[in-house]
Amino acid sequence: MSDPGILTPADPRPPKAGWKGRFRNLPIRQKLKAVILVTSGSAIVLACLSFFVYDSISFKAATVRRLETLGELVANQSTASVSFNDSKSATEILGALSAEGHIDCAVIYDQKGALLARYFRPGFDQARIPRTPDPGPTRIDADFFSVTLPIVLERDRIGSVYLRASLQELLSRRRLNAGIVLGILLAALAASFLLAGRLEGALTRPILTLVTAANAVSRDKNYSLRAEKMADDELGLLTDGFNEMLGQIQARDLALRRGQEELERRVEDRTRELTAEIVERRKVQESLAEREEQYRDLVELSPDAILIHVGGTLVFANGAAAKLFGVPASGDLLNADLLALVHPEWRELVRGQVRKVLDDRQEIPLHEIKIQRPDGKAIDVEAAASPLRYGGKPAAQLVMRDITKRKELDRLKSEFISTVSHELRTPLTSIRGSLGLVIGGVAGPLSPMAKNLIEMANNNSQRLVGLINDILDIEKIAAGKMDFRMKELDLMPLVAQSLEANRSYADQLGVRFLLKEPAPGARALLDQDRFLQIMANLLSNAAKFSPKGGTVEVSVLRRGGRLRISIADHGPGIPEEFKGRIFQKFAQADSSDTRQKGGTGLGLSITRALLERMNGVISFDSRSGEGTTFHVDLPDLGTQVPAPPPLPAPRTRRVLIVEDDADVAQLLRLMIQQLGYSTDLAYTSSQARLFLSENTYDAMTLDLMLPDESGIMLLQRVRKDPATHRLPVIVISAKARQTREQLEGTALSVLDWIDKPIDEAQLSAALREAASGRRSGRSRILHVEDEADLRQLVALNLSPVADVVSVGSLQEARDELQKGPFDLAILDLVLPDGWGMELAPDLGRAGRKPVPIVVFSALDSRQRIREQVVATLIKSKVSHEELLETIRQALELKGGTELRKVAGR
Repeated sequence: MSDPGILTPADPRPPKAGWKGRFRNLPIRQKLKAVILVTSGSAIVLACLSFFVYDSISFKAATVRRLETLGELVANQSTASVSFNDSKSATEILGALSAEGHIDCAVIYDQKGALLARYFRPGFDQARIPRTPDPGPTRIDADFFSVTLPIVLERDRIGSVYLRASLQELLSRRRLNAGIVLGILLAALAASFLLAGRLEGALTRPILTLVTAANAVSRDKNYSLRAEKMADDELGLLTDGFNEMLGQIQARDLALRRGQEELERRVEDRTRELTAEIVERRKVQESLAEREEQYRDLVELSPDAILIHVGGTLVFANGAAAKLFGVPASGDLLNADLLALVHPEWRELVRGQVRKVLDDRQEIPLHEIKIQRPDGKAIDVEAAASPLRYGGKPAAQLVMRDITKRKELDRLKSEFISTVSHELRTPLTSIRGSLGLVIGGVAGPLSPMAKNLIEMANNNSQRLVGLINDILDIEKIAAGKMDFRMKELDLMPLVAQSLEANRSYADQLGVRFLLKEPAPGARALLDQDRFLQIMANLLSNAAKFSPKGGTVEVSVLRRGGRLRISIADHGPGIPEEFKGRIFQKFAQADSSDTRQKGGTGLGLSITRALLERMNGVISFDSRSGEGTTFHVDLPDLGTQVPAPPPLPAPRTRRVLIVEDDADVAQLLRLMIQQLGYSTDLAYTSSQARLFLSENTYDAMTLDLMLPDESGIMLLQRVRKDPATHRLPVIVISAKARQTREQLEGTALSVLDWIDKPIDEAQLSAALREAASGRRSGRSRILHVEDEADLRQLVALNLSPVADVVSVGSLQEARDELQKGPFDLAILDLVLPDGWGMELAPDLGRAGRKPVPIVVFSALDSRQRIREQVVATLIKSKVSHEELLETIRQALELKGGTELRKVAGR
């Protein structure tokens, strides 16, 4: 209780209603007791509740584990009973659970989910026994636990067991724990109350003494009084602070007066500063207004369209923007939706770019898009975007430039280059071919002077062909129209092929190629033709700049996840002043290089551009007078064991030449006859079809531009005809490379594509390849599979041995069968529009030899397939190597019996 002799100051605030107000007005002794009791009681309650919850959770988990253990024991013991559908033995096994008093019921189900045996304790309602297996493995309800476990025999699920236990034991344990917790709580509160009564006096006496002193000072205004310090604890510090405060109050008035004087002085100083600042700010505002006016004039007079986009709409557009979008005035674009002004094909891209500018504050560099005027006309523009703030809000500034005329000029340039190159290639074919035949001795022996002059003309014709090809490549790269057919390929065979292809050129210069350090099994993601072009550029450069009798060393090494191809020569090296521009277009170390070594300076520029498109990097090391080493770095895809070489096929003896130009046709005839083949000439598509219907050929050369129909249409007819669908075809045309890129992905099975003028070595190699049977016997495989990723993977794996046509449904497969015959079919059994084997009658219909079938499916259904099936493969159990070997055997075998024994294991 309070000491009646102590004066307490009156509280001007009215007393609060409720328990908070009553607690605030309690004496401090009672407050301390209440705080101690509430704090200790809360801690004890939380501890008891934690114990109660932990015990319930632990007991529940232990009960579930015990129930799962019983379930596993019953499942293991009842395997035989379920296998033989023995209800009696299963019931006996469940009867053993009567020793477990907490088990309400137990049920064993067979494989179909039917009830095989059951057990329930006396008094349990049988209607609560589930008739079918519970879907979940563990279930906890308000009044029971249950588990459902599978009964497994040799990894196959043959049934399930269901156990249900009562929660009575858990409820009894909770009641016991609640009684214990309540007793502990009451005892702890009683102890806390007794201890609080003994301890509160040590805290309240110093406080009450300090209150007495404060009341005296307040009443008498006597600031010389001091409170008695009773201890050196926090209350002692409070007493010291109170006494110190009384000492400072005497100097308060003096300090206040001094402060007021200082404040008045500062106000005067600040007033002068503000006046000067206002004058300066007015000057800055006038300057900003002038600059803003200049900026607006620049924006309005800018030939580029400038727009500002805020909150989904346009809030500013200059005059050039109105002209670009075809509206009378820039005001007509205000509040317009930006995306509505963009061509539909580009809206998603522009939406994402605007989001990056507004949300991420990123700049979008200059790039090409299409816009759409209100009249529907599409315009090609270059656009860039940058972030800014407009009216205090995040905004995007867009700059656009009409490039319609430039695109038209690019198109005209491309057409001009394509036309000129075609017109140049046609006469060059005759010139180069004729010179090659004369050099080869077809016109008899030549005098040394004549042979020298003809070789000079032949070399310059080859240089002219190379120049045309380089110019076309540069134009395609600049226009972004060069297509790449990226495939995972073995690197070393390509390196060896490039060395062999360029060896004759090196021999002419008296230079030797040496493969110094190979990397067996190295694989990379490449476009084969582009890679060979890169190697040809680097090897020819190394040979040109090597001394006569020198050696060009080639090595392939693995370096930190990359493959490095190094080509080293021992020539004069690269001058220091030329190293920085060696990869620029038309770059030459010296203008005399063009005359002495030949070339246009485009090779290395093309090489770097091609490598960048294949995720590669080119670099070089060079010292003047010591030679140069160029390095080509490619991502390493790992090592793969090379497939065994295919068996040779019979030699090719008869070739059909399809060419509308009489001079080129006669030249081809001479070339091919010199290689040991007999020939027939067809100048039109109809003549070629007549020859093919009356004779058997081992290869056909085909020009793409025929008078009656295109060469591609003739090739499609050849591939649809069962008699000629496997005939090796060599395309020889001025547009061979361009057409090949356009037809990428179609299954036309062209053996080789040769540009005019004709490369005799390439033609000879293609005919030898046809004669060896390496590609002349390429089969056509129909792969029916609804998973796109698997279709792509199978096509990639089978590309070395066959041409694969991949479809995703039965209807698509039937459409492909109408287009032409196939040598083998790979079928998935489960397809979106039916059962895979429904296609078997179409594969073996009248008029065609039945097509062998390889079933490649996740479903093992060997008993449901037809005799036409030669192998059954399960996706999850067959590697890509086994699939490839099975397909090889299926293509080699005729009847399929032997293969069925191998693949059916």
